Amino acid sequence: MFFKHIERTGHDMMIKVKLPGLAHLTNGETELMLEASNILEILGEMKKKYTQFRDRMFNPKTGKLYPELVITVNGKPTYDYTKKLDNGDAVAMLPVFSGG
Repeated sequence: MFFKHIERTGHDMMIKVKLPGLAHLTNGETELMLEASNILEILGEMKKKYTQFRDRMFNPKTGKLYPELVITVNGKPTYDYTKKLDNGDAVAMLPVFSGG
């Protein structure tokens, strides 16, 4: 497992995290299984593990996530990063593409 250093609180769940279009920021990883109880925990672990992800997806002055990333839970966009996740939930982090 990728993040063995995560402390278990007894409330954490196994969450599938899909990263389509972000492999260049995650050392080639496109899918992870993480123990986390909410999206903030997932983002925190990803910021620690992947410096390119942290540097490109978060404002260095505020620490806030840039709006270029849409996060979904079970296929539905969410902006409540503290909402409790359930065991088996699928989280996807999708970069916003634009152009024409």
